[in-house]
Amino acid sequence: MTDIDFRLSTVRSADMIAVVEDGGIAEKGTRTELLALHGRYAHLEEAQVL
Repeated sequence: MTDIDFRLSTVRSADMIAVVEDGGIAEKGTRTELLALHGRYAHLEEAQVL
């Protein structure tokens, strides 16, 4: 998690989501695909709920 303030609700309905880390694309896909990976995006969504 970074110090950047953001809300995932703005990207949840996007056709494609890309998670950028260290200047490169770490993950990309639909919200459903990214949640199924249990990776960075899923971790961000879980943290936002808390």
